[in-house]
Amino acid sequence: ERIVKFNEDFIPEAPFKFEIQNADLIVFKGDDITINMNLVGEAIPDEVYLVSKQSRQLMNSKNGVDFSHTFYNIQNELAFWFESSGFSSTNHSIELKYRPIIQNIKVDISYPRYLNKKSITNENLGNLTVQEGSYVQWSIISDKTENINFIFNDSSKYTADRQRENQFHLKKQIKKNDNYIIILKNQDGVNKEEISYHLEVIKDKFPRVNLENYADTIFYSYILVGGNIFDDYGIQNLKLFYRIMAVSYTHLTLPTKRI
Repeated sequence: ERIVKFNEDFIPEAPFKFEIQNADLIVFKGDDITINMNLVGEAIPDEVYLVSKQSRQLMNSKNGVDFSHTFYNIQNELAFWFESSGFSSTNHSIELKYRPIIQNIKVDISYPRYLNKKSITNENLGNLTVQEGSYVQWSIISDKTENINFIFNDSSKYTADRQRENQFHLKKQIKKNDNYIIILKNQDGVNKEEISYHLEVIKDKFPRVNLENYADTIFYSYILVGGNIFDDYGIQNLKLFYRIMAVSYTHLTLPTKRI
């Protein structure tokens, strides 16, 4: 057979087998993966090495037949094999998948008109304090993302509009304190860490009016009205509405008796 298949490598058969125990070799970029391997056979060596193009690592032995090695913070796909006592296993490959991630988040806040405040923009800031009735627009640049959902306290879900391949936008009017979670998704999964923020709303208080009136008690020709008005965002104008009501007087004669 060696003569017929002269261009193939013939590896001497080992007195043991390398049996990998992992159900799959799929890992998300940046995660760790532990390779578990079991030796089966009549003559079991004491040491096993996990070999790749980058390194040759002695595997941890649990009981003489079960071995393991952990790759930390995987950044690229990786091919490896096992070696022991001059024998090698077939090649195995770690497949890399990618979680969606946020690269940048920009928040534009547009205040109600009557406040006469200019819109502002915040970069990479999720916790916000805004005036009641303000419109907030989130602009997110992400990587490896197919859609983005915002979930608020009342379980309402808003899906951001996809503007470009990795750009998403959502605009919402804010009327009360709230918490929200941003969930990024692609075909492989969702973001690893929960992305949660808080919205603090500054309530617009009603104007307060303190009035006093002073009547002309001599000629009864006028009434003077004065006082103070207050509002957290200032007063633009004050209008006084009044109505003159004519009153006719009648008299009633009461009985009397001499005492």
